[in-house]
Amino acid sequence: MDSIAYRLLSLSGGSLGVVGRVAWSYAALIPEVVTVSTGLLASLALILVVFEMLEYGIRIVFLCLALDVVDGYLARKLGAVSERGEFLDRLFDRLYQVVVPAVLYAKYIYPSTLAIVYATLIITISYWRLSRRVPTRECFAGLPLHVHTILILASAFSGFPVPPELMLLLALLSLIPLRYYRRSLRASPTSNQGTLWPLRLAVPLLLAIAPYEKISSVFMAIETVVLGYVALGWVPFLVSEKGSIKNRLFYRSREDLYRLN
Repeated sequence: MDSIAYRLLSLSGGSLGVVGRVAWSYAALIPEVVTVSTGLLASLALILVVFEMLEYGIRIVFLCLALDVVDGYLARKLGAVSERGEFLDRLFDRLYQVVVPAVLYAKYIYPSTLAIVYATLIITISYWRLSRRVPTRECFAGLPLHVHTILILASAFSGFPVPPELMLLLALLSLIPLRYYRRSLRASPTSNQGTLWPLRLAVPLLLAIAPYEKISSVFMAIETVVLGYVALGWVPFLVSEKGSIKNRLFYRSREDLYRLN
């Protein structure tokens, strides 16, 4: 283990050992402070969207996406990964990844009865998924929630809003345990190797400050890529594994589910 927390706790000899443990106890709080700060910003984004300050709200959502990367990086770097921190992280994720975009979509992007139904369903599904577990880090159990986030935010500026009928289908795909591909991540809880955190941090930060009126084509490209993932993200499990189609695409047993999604 090469985390900062480990090095602090390794300090030995009288007062140095005490100092190391005290320093670690404070350092371990840093990721949680970032998580709570993300929650505060997510709440602000929701209020801004409700009061029709849409661009500011959207920029804050992108900032929250960047802070989520910082939070995870610090937790692993400091050796401060905990169940409490992960739960808080997922709880606040729902606010800026689901609640804010759902309100934005139903009230401004595609105002309609079906859009309201979609917003109601995806918010409910997102909190229900807090209790659902996924089997490995190589896949998602159901369409990941951040797909809805990216698609809604991109459609706000691409000029091609996704119709609510399709968004309702996406909500269904997030509800059922259909296996969706995810990049294989084998980093340990105290290592950031393989997390691609610089790229994952840079993209939302750039989108948080970008001049949206000049990059509509970028949002259109993002929207196209995301819809392609929705359509094809389950295919690798269909073609690379053996057994019945049902067994290849869906989870049947809760015994294999060990990690909160």
